[in-house]
Amino acid sequence: MSVTADIMIKNPQIPGAVHEGKFYNQIFEGDLRDRHFIGCEFIAIDFSRCDLSGTNFSDCRFTSCNLSGPILDGTGFRNVEFVRCRISYSDFSICNQQLLSFRFETCSLDRARFKNAWLKETVFEHSSLQGADFRGCALESVSFTRSDLQGSLFEGSILSNVDFSSADHLEVDLDANYLWHVKFKLAGLSGLKRKSPIDSYRIEVVADNDQA
Repeated sequence: MSVTADIMIKNPQIPGAVHEGKFYNQIFEGDLRDRHFIGCEFIAIDFSRCDLSGTNFSDCRFTSCNLSGPILDGTGFRNVEFVRCRISYSDFSICNQQLLSFRFETCSLDRARFKNAWLKETVFEHSSLQGADFRGCALESVSFTRSDLQGSLFEGSILSNVDFSSADHLEVDLDANYLWHVKFKLAGLSGLKRKSPIDSYRIEVVADNDQA
């Protein structure tokens, strides 16, 4: 059932309105700008046709939701978890970079855009990130556990303590990014473009049986 966001959300006309609770099995459409969702749980919600500009999600969980294509201009995600969600083509590069802390588990993030974002301690677990754009990103203590990175873009990125040791189909130009204690798997070395011997880079090569 398609329902406008204003019908589903209390006090829709109040700028900065705070919302809490559980939402499930609905299609949200239209204006959801400048809201605050705190401690909410969203189950099977379709946000793909929403404008979420300036809205902040704090301590929220999204399960089996569709966030492919909503407007995320200035949107904040603080301590947010996505499980089995469709988030393909979403543009996180225009989110509020001061409020980005999230975790993705078994999600589709194909062609999602993270360009120039700062991602700290972000976990991508068993997720598809085919064609995702990480160019210019600062990635600190980020892990790509059992995730598919085919065609993903890394260029001019800061990769610090990033764990690629169980990622699949990764291709990275080691000379086009800043590397510091980055983990790669032995079986994936063929996807690492480089001008110098592998041991001259600040990386760690992990054997298959040592992967997390």
